[in-house]
Formats: sequence, structure tokens, C-alpha cells
Amino acid sequence: MSDPSDERKNVARRTAQGHFTASDQRDALAREVQEKQRAKIAAKIANLRSLRLAKEHAEKQSAGAANMKTGDKRIPRKRKED
Repeated sequence: MSDPSDERKNVARRTAQGHFTASDQRDALAREVQEKQRAKIAAKIANLRSLRLAKEHAEKQSAGAANMKTGDKRIPRKRKED
């Protein structure tokens, strides 16, 4: 027959291992949720950035077209020589 103290040690070891396993599972789930949130935020930022760049590009083109229609009548300044 097995020693009662060995049996208690085995029960304690299994109980502790069960707690560690549950803790590891919770940690893994928390990391997974956090990674999904980071990916979602990164996608949102990328989308907003592309929209902003497209808007800036359209504004530059419309400003350039407006200058070409009206004719750029700026005259370059000559440098004063002392």
C-alpha cells in the first residue's frame, strides 16, 4: 500500500498544477483579447491615415488646378545688390 503522506503530496501537487493551468489559460485568453484590440486599433489608424492622405492629395490637386486656371501671376523678386 502507498504511504498516506505520498498520497497527500500527490493531491496537493495536482491541485497546485490545476491552479497554475487555469492561471495560464486566463493569461493566454487575456493576451489574445489584447492582441485583437491592438490589431483593431492599428487597422482603424491605417484607415484614417489613408483617408487623410487621400484628402490632402485631392486638396493639392484642386489647388494646383485653380492656380493653372487663374494663371499664376506671381513675379519672382530680384535680389537687391548693394
